[in-house]
Amino acid sequence: MMFSLNVKDLFLILFFLSALFPLVAVEPEKREIALCSIFSGQYELQAGALEAVDSGIGSAVVSASRYNVQRIGISLKKEDLAELLDLFEKARGNSENIPETIRFGEREFEKGLFLKLLGSVYIMVPVISQIKEESEMREGQERFKVTVHTDFYIAQTADMKIIAEKSVQTMGYDRDKARALEDALNNIPPLLAYEIGQVKELKIGTVILGVSGDEVIIEHGSQGGAFIGGEYVIRGSEILPSGQIISHDKALIMVTEVTEKVSIGQVRYQAGPLVVGDSVEELPRIGLELSPYSVTLIPLTEDQELTSYVGLRLTLARWLTGMRPLFDVEFQVYPLETYQEWFPVRLHAGVELRLYFGPVEFAAIPSVGIEERISVTAENDSTFVGFGLRGIVEFSILVSRDLKILLNGGYEYWFGARQGILAAGGISIKL
Repeated sequence: MMFSLNVKDLFLILFFLSALFPLVAVEPEKREIALCSIFSGQYELQAGALEAVDSGIGSAVVSASRYNVQRIGISLKKEDLAELLDLFEKARGNSENIPETIRFGEREFEKGLFLKLLGSVYIMVPVISQIKEESEMREGQERFKVTVHTDFYIAQTADMKIIAEKSVQTMGYDRDKARALEDALNNIPPLLAYEIGQVKELKIGTVILGVSGDEVIIEHGSQGGAFIGGEYVIRGSEILPSGQIISHDKALIMVTEVTEKVSIGQVRYQAGPLVVGDSVEELPRIGLELSPYSVTLIPLTEDQELTSYVGLRLTLARWLTGMRPLFDVEFQVYPLETYQEWFPVRLHAGVELRLYFGPVEFAAIPSVGIEERISVTAENDSTFVGFGLRGIVEFSILVSRDLKILLNGGYEYWFGARQGILAAGGISIKL
């Protein structure tokens, strides 16, 4: 049986599955960010595609900050934003003398829209600065890769200045060039949500309302954008003999229950006593865990040989705690003689059933897999090997707020091929 899957395709499957993981917006009681429509400049893009991106960007801003979004149906460049801030400075405190129509450059505002912009806390201007298209022949068919570079400018109206400039680069890959571009555009909002979380002025912060054992109640609920699985750092402060105040991380908590006004979080690690009133800051995450690992299959029969693989696992973690989907790709590294003719590759999809005990986690991980042997010689064709089932029990421990150490054991069965005991280990990086 022949199968036309290649290594690059496997990586792209994992990439798109993670990039298309949906963002969910809430309707919080927040002050407003005025969000301009995305500026595409010299690139002629379909209005429907840009509207979808604008909507996704708005949802990303709401989920990643303490602010609501007021969408403004105009698009600006960075230079336009700077000129607009100059107009704000002239109009501040003199609103009764603002004309009914305000013009700057080729732009024109009605007075009502101008006052709405002036009354917002921040203005965000997204600009598509570059679209790069590439093509390649793959197995007799042309494939397109489209890379989109998008810049974001955030201005604070009170100080009349740009406080942050962020950039994201996204990619789409498809046999159809239009779909590749659409994928690249749709990947902008998830990456933007992470970048917004890095802007100090927009970062979500709150305080502890109560502590009970390893559970912490924080003053931040669904109205403020809290969600199950979100992580927060509890901050402590210390006064030095010089009188200077320094802050440090006291604990990491993961939200397990969300109500309208407050949330309950479970302590993952702790480096000091937690008290009511301690400050709490959201830890911005993309919502993925990336886990490089090695795994060895110990055969149950003497006619089979020991084989070892290195792999990369991608776990979707945003809004999920107890049950999380995962995907991984593995490459055989032992025995080395295999590489004289074949390059074995395996791809798995499964789910984690996970329990948390402070920094320690236990998980049961059932998955299904496929294997292909990719030919490295001209005499052979790549061959689809078959399907397999795998069951793993995982022990992991959180050694920092972003890193876990993993130890795994389990069993796998490949139909018509082999079966055996698994022993594995690796690390997991929280993104």
